[in-house]
Order: sequence, then structure tokens, then C-alpha cells
Amino acid sequence: MRGHAGRDRLGRRGWVMKLGKPPIIQAWIEFRFDHGDERREWGFKEASAYLDRFQEAYPEREALFQRQFRIEKVQRHRNPEVVPGPVHVQAVRASNTEGSRYIQLTRDAVACNFLRTERGYDGFDALKAEALEKFRVYVEMYQPTRLLEFAVHYVDLVVIPFEPDKTLDLEEYFTLGIALPDSAFGSILNFVVQYATQPPDTDYALEVRLQDERDPQGLNARFRMDWRLSGSHELTLAEADVAARLEQAHDRLLGCFQKSFTEKAWQMFEPIAEEK
Repeated sequence: MRGHAGRDRLGRRGWVMKLGKPPIIQAWIEFRFDHGDERREWGFKEASAYLDRFQEAYPEREALFQRQFRIEKVQRHRNPEVVPGPVHVQAVRASNTEGSRYIQLTRDAVACNFLRTERGYDGFDALKAEALEKFRVYVEMYQPTRLLEFAVHYVDLVVIPFEPDKTLDLEEYFTLGIALPDSAFGSILNFVVQYATQPPDTDYALEVRLQDERDPQGLNARFRMDWRLSGSHELTLAEADVAARLEQAHDRLLGCFQKSFTEKAWQMFEPIAEEK
């Protein structure tokens, strides 16, 4: 269901949990590669050839260039002569006309990014399909020797209505350990909490960041959550293997996502249990 797929497959044993009001604002999947000692030529021409494969769906392009300059001795009372060096492309990016989907490409990595729009978020299955297509073409064109890492990212914006003259108890909504003793510190005005963990029985690395983000209108409390779960062990360049690892990582990430909220906060997202 479009607009209700912000966090999909939050269930087990024949049931799936969907959120009627998912807090997601963007998600992406990235891949990092190793090219060994014999690295192929890579520049604007090669990067453009990759994006040409997706021109119809991603017609808009941007490029990040790096220009090198040379420093030389100068004489007194004479303006220095700046001699430019070569220009190198560092990264390229392509997007759809709506600006809701992106491909980001560097010499050693490719990422596929979805942004939430007024129509909602298309869900992990759509993101995974897009990312695997970009993965497949990267391997075909650039022939890396191995996959170094994959990562699944989410950015959430959690909005909590409250009255400005009231105190918001963060422990009523989050389980990430952000309480301070009031007697010594007083009220929390803003904060950043960041963790790096290894989920049990996995070789994944999880990074989560929670921070206060002010509402310009001052009507709600807003909190940004950044998630990154990555894998770097026993990876192959086989697309089926990569797809399976993405599914496993995504399920684990969603479990951590749900556990980071109290039941009171979880109900704000309007969870809906559906049979598979």
C-alpha cells in the first residue's frame, strides 16, 4: 500500500506489521567495492556511461569536481600567478524529474536513494529492486574484484504534539537513554545521542543517532533519527547473495527501530498487523 510502506515486514510467523503514519523521510542502500591493484580508468566519461544506462528514469545530472592548484614562490610587489592543475570528477549524481529518487556514484561505490514525497514512501522492496539493478550494472561495467560493504540507511522525523508551556518527558517516547538528573542539569533544551552497536548473533554494525530538531512553527517537538546498518563479512558479488543479505539486514534494522520506542510512541505511527 503506497504511503503505508514506510516500515514494512515488522512481523514474524505469518504476520506483517505496517505503519499507517511512518516517520520515514528518506532511505538508501549503498555498496562499496574493491578493484584490486589493477584499477580501471574512471572519470567523467566512465561515470557518464554508467548513468546513460538509466537516462530515461534518471534524466537529471550533477557532478562534483576537484581542481588542484600549484603553490609557487612569488616576488615582492607582484601578484602571484595561480597555475591551475588538472580537474578530477569526485562523484556524480542522477535523479528523476520529481527529485524523489537518486543514484550516487563514485569510483568505488554506488548508492540508490529514495525520498518520501506527498504520495508516501515506495517501501523497501522497491528500494531494494532499484539498488540491486544499480549493483548489477556497476559490477558488469567496472568489474570490481569484491564487495567490501553494503549498508541500509533510514532517516526518520518523529513529530510529537505538545503544549509549549508543558515539559516533554523523553522517556515516555524513546528507550535510547537520554535522561539526565533534573536536580543537576535542569530541563534538556536540545541533545544528540549516538550509538554504535553489533546486534546479537550477527556480524552487522549498527549506528543510530537521535537528536532534537526544532519545529520552525513551535507547534510540535521534532526528533531526527539516522540509522545505518552495514555488513562487511563473507560478501560475494552474486546478486542473489546480496539480495538475501539486504533482506536479513533490513529485518534486523526494523527490529531495532521498533525497540527504540516505547509503546506510547509506537502507537503514534498507527501500526497495522496484516496476514502475509
